[in-house]
Amino acid sequence: VVDQGKIAWNEPINVEGQNFDKYISISNNSISVDSDALDSSINTSANLTLIGVEWVYPVIIRNDEVCVDCEILNHTGSNLTFNVSGFSNYTSIEGTRLEINDTTDIQTTLENEIVLFVANYSNMTNEQSITGGGTYCNFSENSTNTWTTPIAMNFNVTSQAYELEKAFYPYGNFSYNITCVTDLEY
Repeated sequence: VVDQGKIAWNEPINVEGQNFDKYISISNNSISVDSDALDSSINTSANLTLIGVEWVYPVIIRNDEVCVDCEILNHTGSNLTFNVSGFSNYTSIEGTRLEINDTTDIQTTLENEIVLFVANYSNMTNEQSITGGGTYCNFSENSTNTWTTPIAMNFNVTSQAYELEKAFYPYGNFSYNITCVTDLEY
């Protein structure tokens, strides 16, 4: 399927009498091959390309789990090409995870009391915190009805998370934004 993906086998395969339309599905961010219904030569190493993938740090998923033996060969623009050793269901996800919370999630904070904001920015494949290099997390809020200039959060080596403390006056319900960025590959 030209605009969604492609399969390029690394060795010759037997296509005679095979019903690719029935047993191979290529759709948005997904390639699936029912290799049990096809010639065994089809269940071999191939390079798969997913088109229209917008991830910054893609991770390959095989049968709903991280594919540890898949190798990303190229990720240019919205095209993601990777090598597989055999066939199953393949898709991709963003490789970083950002979980945010603050102390008001578990307790009421009064006027001028410190609120702790926490950003757990981690690698999805190994759950390690992402830090170092060009990695940072910024915090902004709109307690004055205007979004503030982003403030850099500090990485706490004990909690393995980015943190920022802030007091609010006057008291109220406000929105905040935390954005994390890295130039490291995950």
